[in-house]
Amino acid sequence: MAQTILDMIKSDHEKTSSDLKQIMSRAGEASKGKRNEEFDRMHIELLGHMNAEEKIFYPPLESEIREQISHSKEEHEEIRSHLKDIGRSWSEKSEFTQKLQKLEETINHHVEEEEEKIFSTARDSLKEDRLEEMGRQFEQEKQKTVQQGLAPAR
Repeated sequence: MAQTILDMIKSDHEKTSSDLKQIMSRAGEASKGKRNEEFDRMHIELLGHMNAEEKIFYPPLESEIREQISHSKEEHEEIRSHLKDIGRSWSEKSEFTQKLQKLEETINHHVEEEEEKIFSTARDSLKEDRLEEMGRQFEQEKQKTVQQGLAPAR
């Protein structure tokens, strides 16, 4: 059985959480002026994830939960803003760590709402084969974003 879009999104959420913890544990490198390659990689992956959600996952659900989808898109913009801000500043360790913590809080809030509210609607509204097809489309869209070089702001 193929993975559904819900499986893929949840897997991305878990990977992002793990990546953030690892990046925060190495935040001292920021104070040395050295770019954090793990952060740059996560940044690109998150952009791909959010773009794919907005193009593949959200549209078929929008008519049923318009406000929740709109709220999720606003959260994506907030996450993009945090990513851009962090990507531009590699100064003091404490500042870098604070910005990472704020990003983590925003992502955790978004993930909790998405997995509880939007996933529920998707399970109720979309058939398994449709969720599997959306999973394939989601992965393709994520890869397209990465290949197009939507690199982090520096």
